[in-house]
Amino acid sequence: MSLTIPVNRKRFPIVLVWSVVSICAFTSLLIHPDYAFGDTILNVLLCSVMIILFSFYTLITLIEYIKTLFNKNAVLKISETGIYDNLSIFSCGEIPWSDIEAVGIIKLSALNADFLIIKMRDNAKYLTGKNFVKKYVLKRWIKKWGGPVVISEKRIDYNLQKLKDTILNLSK
Repeated sequence: MSLTIPVNRKRFPIVLVWSVVSICAFTSLLIHPDYAFGDTILNVLLCSVMIILFSFYTLITLIEYIKTLFNKNAVLKISETGIYDNLSIFSCGEIPWSDIEAVGIIKLSALNADFLIIKMRDNAKYLTGKNFVKKYVLKRWIKKWGGPVVISEKRIDYNLQKLKDTILNLSK
């Protein structure tokens, strides 16, 4: 059996838009600090730090969105040997069935989205060889979700429950 699930290219980049709006808001506070904070060096420094952080976050989000739009290899492939995850810039790549410990779906009502979580037997294996940013994000996902593979229902054009069932059937 071989199944290729494409990335959802029609997804609206709400996070990217939110980050740009945040940068604009903090920039306006930096230009006119007396509107919100008063004209102190600490407040100017705080706004500057926030602009730098949001700029970095916006850059990462932009790179992720560009990959979603233009990378024809942005897919999730399921085969007899395992899963090949190339949906995002934080993907883990080739995952053999023997490395998968558990698969679950988490519903987040705050985001109005479901997430497929794939937990690994050895998470550290999927952190080696990654750059600082990828390693940081994957460690946060492992801490928050329990695994380095987190797939939003909005990221793919496929039913998450069917995907979960397929992965569970093949990983046994």
